[in-house]
Amino acid sequence: KLYSLSVKKDFSANLAGDVLFSTTQGENTKTLGNRLEVGVTPSMPLVGGVSGYTRLALGNKYTNGADANYYSVEPGVKFPIAGNLSGSLGYRWRSATSVANNDQTHTTRVGVAYNLTKVDAIGVRYDRVRGDNTQDNLALNYTRSF
Repeated sequence: KLYSLSVKKDFSANLAGDVLFSTTQGENTKTLGNRLEVGVTPSMPLVGGVSGYTRLALGNKYTNGADANYYSVEPGVKFPIAGNLSGSLGYRWRSATSVANNDQTHTTRVGVAYNLTKVDAIGVRYDRVRGDNTQDNLALNYTRSF
């Protein structure tokens, strides 16, 4: 199980910052893992309403008393589908800052979102995580922009 909460702030039309907290529980072991990370996402328009982005983040993983720092890089694209419906496709590479920690994953992300208002959106996203951790996550999300 994966639960997460994030807060995102647009600093300009092409730059946003965010803070993310997530917690997971292993299906078999029932062990808990928590992550707290801070990210920045520059973006730019490409062509035909499609925009590209790259999220850069630093974080800390807390698992059963062990702490480990990590970083992640996630390039991707966002694109209009129809009306208030949009899609996204991204690839995240996450790795521990110390080679002593086994925490490297590669995640393919596919999502759709529907803008309810100028600041409110709902969406669904599928993450395929492979590496030191293997997960297939389906996430329902609500986003409120500030």
